[in-house]
Amino acid sequence: MLRIINMKFSRIKETTLFLSFILLSHFSFGVKQHHGEIPAISIEEICAKYPERIQRLFSSLNLDYAGLSQVKAAVKKNDMAGACRELVKYYRAAKSGSWLRMKNVPASAARSPQGDSILADIFTFQSVSGKQARLPNNYLDWYHLGPTNDQEWAFFINRHFFYAPLLKAYKATGNEDYVAKFSSLVADWVISNPIPANLKKNNTPPWRLLEAGLRMGEVWPFAFYNLQLCDKFSDATRILMLSSLTDHANYIKSQHGKQHNHVAMELNGLCMVALAWPEFKDAPGWYDHAVQKMVEELTLEVYPDGTQKELTNHYHNVALVNFEGFMTNSEKAGKKLPDAFIKTIESMYDYDAGVLRPDGFALLNNDSDLNDDRPFLIRAANRMEREDWKYVATNGRQGKMPKRPASVFYPYAGHMVMRNGWTNNAHWSFFDAGPWGLSHQHNDKLHFSLFANGQDLLVDAGRMYYKRDEWRTYFNLARSHNTILVDGMGQNQEPPGTVNAPLPVVQSIQPGFDFCMATFKGGFGDKWDFAGGSWQYHTTTDNIPVEHTRAVIYIKNKFWVVVDRMKVDQQRKISPLWHFNPTCEVKMEGNSIVTTNAGRGNLRITPVSAIKWDVNLIKGREKPEIQGWYSESYNKVEPNYCAQYDANIKQSSTFAWVMLPGVGKIPSIKTEVLPSPEGTMRMKIFIPGQSAVEIAVRTDGEEAVKLSNGLILEGACAVLSAGKAPWVAEGRIKDPTGKTVAESFTGIKTK
Repeated sequence: MLRIINMKFSRIKETTLFLSFILLSHFSFGVKQHHGEIPAISIEEICAKYPERIQRLFSSLNLDYAGLSQVKAAVKKNDMAGACRELVKYYRAAKSGSWLRMKNVPASAARSPQGDSILADIFTFQSVSGKQARLPNNYLDWYHLGPTNDQEWAFFINRHFFYAPLLKAYKATGNEDYVAKFSSLVADWVISNPIPANLKKNNTPPWRLLEAGLRMGEVWPFAFYNLQLCDKFSDATRILMLSSLTDHANYIKSQHGKQHNHVAMELNGLCMVALAWPEFKDAPGWYDHAVQKMVEELTLEVYPDGTQKELTNHYHNVALVNFEGFMTNSEKAGKKLPDAFIKTIESMYDYDAGVLRPDGFALLNNDSDLNDDRPFLIRAANRMEREDWKYVATNGRQGKMPKRPASVFYPYAGHMVMRNGWTNNAHWSFFDAGPWGLSHQHNDKLHFSLFANGQDLLVDAGRMYYKRDEWRTYFNLARSHNTILVDGMGQNQEPPGTVNAPLPVVQSIQPGFDFCMATFKGGFGDKWDFAGGSWQYHTTTDNIPVEHTRAVIYIKNKFWVVVDRMKVDQQRKISPLWHFNPTCEVKMEGNSIVTTNAGRGNLRITPVSAIKWDVNLIKGREKPEIQGWYSESYNKVEPNYCAQYDANIKQSSTFAWVMLPGVGKIPSIKTEVLPSPEGTMRMKIFIPGQSAVEIAVRTDGEEAVKLSNGLILEGACAVLSAGKAPWVAEGRIKDPTGKTVAESFTGIKTK
């Protein structure tokens, strides 16, 4: 935050004389200044005040382009104001941006509350509303951090995302005041924010590369052509926008990054400048560069399983929208992209369909929000003729059932989704068994989320915001997730990066059950600093060398079992955490935790082990340490229940949790821990009205596990139930004679 503020004051200092000149010049032209707006400005004034800008504009245009003869003639006479008027006239009727043009909206004096708020400089970004500050000269303060002092506010207003609500207000009412406001704001921005002389990467809000890309990719081309028939979109603003296009394009082309969701937005912006304004000399080169780098970016940014390498659902979709926008606008402009480009986009949508919850909401993980992905996925299904996506998004009411199993594993992401179907009351769970991503990660490997019978039950905490404080850090760390703390510390942060091959994960998807197991070996070191009142990222010298292995077993249509093994170096305090959706009413029944919402989906968690747990329910706690908070979207936070189990273990230990979903009251269950070798867990589960189930899991070692009836497990997991053939994951089950009675291998090795 201090860095941005310092840049702001430096920026103001650099441009004080420039803006003072502008202000005095406006008064000298006799233009009346209205409160809350910059003075109106004409083409003649622009040419007089910014002759170099206007010269650069016409030097960058291909004046031999069809339709620009009158512009060329005026330039040849050095009549810059006349050339500007001819250029404005050309764009009103040109074929350029034909797919972006909008029919004229009949004028009226009707009002829009949302539009009127923006007229008063009250903007809403990421669910927060506030009045934007203005400088003493009445120009907007484009560095203002908004009502919550958040740099994201400054970034958002510099993306010009105020255009969408203004356009909506204009189309709904026909009131051209909303167009005039957009025109004034964009003119203000161009005048206030000339591109820095040094075209190196710039992190100020107006000229951060991401903001430049988003202005060009999502706002300016649409606004410029949407509003061509509206007189309140001033001629001066049109010329100012055109004069800034080369700055944007050359800046993006020379400075864009690679292998990050930002790059997709930056290159999409470069592509749109080239496609929407082909009259510029460099447009073909801009487009060719954008295509070359975007094709490369798809490989750099997307794993072969279709997951964007940040492994964060929100930013997966951010990249996807920009990849698809690049493709769509290229097609509308008559360009064709390589087939591999389209196939990669399709694989990314496949991932979205695979992880979609039964209620239509997207996966909430890492720096994501809880978004309804159904409209997004249905649009893609219609475009790409994917009836299976439509089936998933509509809970089977439309489309065709996918040919693949309902459960799915993404090997590069390490994301395992277990489910029993696509109805709105289906069972669904998410298990994170994968690597650290490129960006926007949380310290939460082996996190487990659960949704069943129409109810979100076990949750990821979300992201809250990006301000650097103890709240943001809480949402980043393991303690806001369904993981395990060691001596009060969570998982260490891993270095951002990618993998060349899937990490070791044992997984199996079968008709009767699903299985997935992975290990976190990065150590534990996050700690609450009581004196400083903030989270601290500790160095490796603070590392606790404990390994955590977690296995998840889903018995289809019935229940889940989570098995944890903590491999410790000495006596340690372990604290498993289970976080519930804020709508859940939660209570303790002995050592079990149960949700009790009448007539709704509920969940009972029953620990299975010889460990004697201390159990506490925490909700909305701030002191002595933050716990029990949930954020479904940026800037929103609310209390939720966290069930914290605590125990001291003297040696490596294996224990389990039975997760029983249902509607209404969930019955108590009985469990029995059965003998098994070190590093394994064997149990029997008795649920009223169901046959007893025996489950064995080998989390460590190679020793065979003796099962009931003389059977032997040589593998990762066995499930036995009366009257049914035995099930096995990643191995085999043998009978007393040594004959194999069940066998299943995925080919993925655990070590």
